Amino acid sequence: MWRNYLTVGLRALARNRTFAFINIVGLALGLAACLLLLVYVRYETSYDAWLPDRERVFQVQTISLDPDESESPLDQYTQGVLAASWAREFPEIEAIARVDEVNPVFLRQGSEPSYAPMHVTEENFLRIVRLPFLRGDPATALRSLDAMILSRSEAMNRFGSLDIVGQTVTAVRRGEQYNLRVTGVFEDLPRNSHMPFRIVGRLAEADREECGWGCIASFVYLKLRPGADPERIARRLPE
Repeated sequence: MWRNYLTVGLRALARNRTFAFINIVGLALGLAACLLLLVYVRYETSYDAWLPDRERVFQVQTISLDPDESESPLDQYTQGVLAASWAREFPEIEAIARVDEVNPVFLRQGSEPSYAPMHVTEENFLRIVRLPFLRGDPATALRSLDAMILSRSEAMNRFGSLDIVGQTVTAVRRGEQYNLRVTGVFEDLPRNSHMPFRIVGRLAEADREECGWGCIASFVYLKLRPGADPERIARRLPE
């Protein structure tokens, strides 16, 4: 029976070739568009899905309330100093950390000087953003002020290996030269992530004191305690 249906259908298509072409091409384009939309929606809705405990991890953002502006633009940056303030004021917060971006020049013997963006943060950052470690111990990786952790691609690009814990790199910033020690390597983060971390080190005291409440130039991440309500913190902010 199915063979008869197929034969009749093919004969009908052969008699109306223009009509058949329009319908087949239209169906193919519609299916392709649906598949593309499905892939796009899946990609967008899975942003930062790799992050453990993501339902308790938040980024503090800034909304401008300038009366001269018709809109209130959202900024991922905020005041870095609020990390210490919120840690005291909100017991609902399990851990909070400030992240700044710096741009040192890296030196290695036998290699040309290289430039790469680097994020500097506090020791408890890895309690909040649990990067997928390949080498090293995340519990102690950022304990030392000279510590530095690299992504897989940065480790391979700079050392040609992942087994680099204990290696040192010389960095130059603001005319000052200092050594950094590799304490860990983490897996490259997915493209559908807002976190561009490739090199992560410790926040220096000079960076901590450089910007005050008037400086909106830091990322701040926090992790709430289990069961804590983020809306409760938001309601108390005007105080």
